[in-house]
Amino acid sequence: MQKNFLLFILSMVTIATSAQQPIRVACIGDGMTSGTGMANREKNNYPAQLQNMLGSGYTVRNFGTDSSFISGNNSRSWRQALQYRPDVVLVGFGNIPGGSGLNAAMHEYQELVRVFGALHENPRIVLLLPPVLPADSLRVTETFAREIRRAALLTGNETVDLHQLMAEKQEFFQDKTHLSSLGATVIARRLYETVKMQPVGGINIFIPLNAKQDNKGFPGYRSGLFTWKGTTGRAIRPQRAAKGLPWAWLTGEPYDTLTAVALLERGFHIICSQDTLPELRKKMLAKGFSGHVPIVRPGTPLSAALQAAGRKINFAALPAPGSEYRSGAGWKEGKDWWAQHADIDSLLHASRNLDVLFIGNSITQGIGGHRTGTTYRPGFAVFDSILKGLSWECAGISGDRTQNVLWRLQNGSYRHAAPKLAVLTIGVNNFPDDGPEEVAEGIKTILGWLRTNMPATRVILIGPLPAGLTKDEMRRIKYDRTQAIISQFRITGVTYLPLAETFIQPDGNINRRLYSNDGIHLLPAGYRAWAQALAPVIDRELK
Repeated sequence: MQKNFLLFILSMVTIATSAQQPIRVACIGDGMTSGTGMANREKNNYPAQLQNMLGSGYTVRNFGTDSSFISGNNSRSWRQALQYRPDVVLVGFGNIPGGSGLNAAMHEYQELVRVFGALHENPRIVLLLPPVLPADSLRVTETFAREIRRAALLTGNETVDLHQLMAEKQEFFQDKTHLSSLGATVIARRLYETVKMQPVGGINIFIPLNAKQDNKGFPGYRSGLFTWKGTTGRAIRPQRAAKGLPWAWLTGEPYDTLTAVALLERGFHIICSQDTLPELRKKMLAKGFSGHVPIVRPGTPLSAALQAAGRKINFAALPAPGSEYRSGAGWKEGKDWWAQHADIDSLLHASRNLDVLFIGNSITQGIGGHRTGTTYRPGFAVFDSILKGLSWECAGISGDRTQNVLWRLQNGSYRHAAPKLAVLTIGVNNFPDDGPEEVAEGIKTILGWLRTNMPATRVILIGPLPAGLTKDEMRRIKYDRTQAIISQFRITGVTYLPLAETFIQPDGNINRRLYSNDGIHLLPAGYRAWAQALAPVIDRELK
C-alpha cells in the first residue's frame, strides 16, 4: 500500500517536473539574428531581448551566424539547432543574395524548413519575411518574401512580416547592412506576441460559410468566396488559429489588407464584406468564435483592432531591458544602456540607506548624481543644493520606458540601497507606442513592485512630466489622460505629486522658458522649477 502510494507520488512529481520544463525556442538566421555589427550584440540581438521578455518559462537559443546565407557555418549551426530539439523555430534572414544566388538560397531555405518540420517534436515553425535593409534591392527582398509566403501556404507554417513592421524606420538600422539594437527590440516585441500566442488546430471557417477556396487576395493564406443572403464576401484563414478563435470584420473600400495580414499573423480569422451581417455574426458565435469582434475599416490602427478584441499585449507593464546605444542620449562614447545600468548598479551596491533616489528616464538622468558615464547634467547644481546634507543618487537612463525601469528594479541593487524615499518620474517615452491606460498600468506595476520588495521606501509619484508644446498635441492628450488615471491610485506609502501647474501656462501651452524645443526635455530653468516644487515634498516625506 505504502509502496503504491510512493509510486503514485513519484509519478506525479515526474509529471509536474515534465510540465515545468521551459519551452525551447530556436532562432535561426544570418547576421540579423546573430547581431552582426550591433552594439553590445550579445545582450542586444533580438534572441537575447526575446529571452528577457519571455522570462524563465522559456529558453531562447541564438543559432544565427555572421556568415552569408549559403555556407558551411550555417549548416553546422543548423545541426546544433536540430540537436536542441526546439518547441518553436523562428527562421529569419536579413541579407538575401541576388542574381543566381537567390534560387540557391531559396532551395536551401526550403530544405531547412523541411528538416525542422520532420522533427519528432513537431515544432511550431515561424518564417520571418525579411526587412528591406537600406543597402538591399527591394526587388530581391520582395521576391524572396513571395517565395516564403508560397512555402508557408504549402506547409501550413506561420509567417511574420518584418518588412511592413520596419519599413522606412532608419533608426532600426545602424548602417546600410546591419540591424541596430533598437531594430532588434522591435523584432523581439513582435516575436514575443508570436511565441506567447497559443495556437489551436482543426478550425475551418470555410465550412460554416460554404466558402469556395481560391486563395486570392492574401498571399500566403487560404481564402475563399462565400455568399450570405445575397451579400458576397471573402473569408481568410490564419495559418494557425489562436486560442479563443478571434476574428475580425474587414469592411469599407479599399480593404485595409495590411491590418488584416497583421491580424492573420496573430491567429485571427478574417471576413471581408461591405456589410457586417448580424445574422452571420451569430452563426460565427455559435461555432465557437470569439464574441469580441473588431471592425476594421480603412485606416483602422492595428492597436485599436487588437484592443477591441481584447488581444493587445501591454508592453509597458512587461519588464524588459533597454537597447539604446547612441551617444546622443547624453552618454560618453561607447557607454550604451547596459553600461548606464551597470554604472547605476555599482553606485547602488556601494550605497546603503540612501535618503533619496531619483528613478526615471533622460529627464531624471539630467539631474546627474554621481555617475561616471553621462555627459550632460543640467540639473545637478540645483538638485544638489536642495538635497544638501542628504545622501542621494540618480537612476535615470535616457530613453527608458516603464518596462525598462521595471526590469532594472528586478535585476539591480535597488533593494540593497534601501532608499528612504524614491522619486518616480517615468512614462513619456511610452507615448509613441502605448495608450494612457497602458502607461498607467506600467506605472502601477512599478509601484506594486516597490511596495512589495522595498516596503520601507516611500515613493513620490510624478509619472510623466508634461509633454508637447501645445495643449492639443497628442503627447499632451496622452499626458493628461495618464495623469488623470494615476491621480486616482490609492497606494500606501505613495504620494502623488502633479506638476502641471509648474510647467504648463494658463493658456494650456508649455512654458517655453522651462522646456527645450522638443517639448519633452527641460532647460536648466526647468530643472530649477522642478527642484523647487519637489523640495518641500521631499522635506515632508523624510520627516
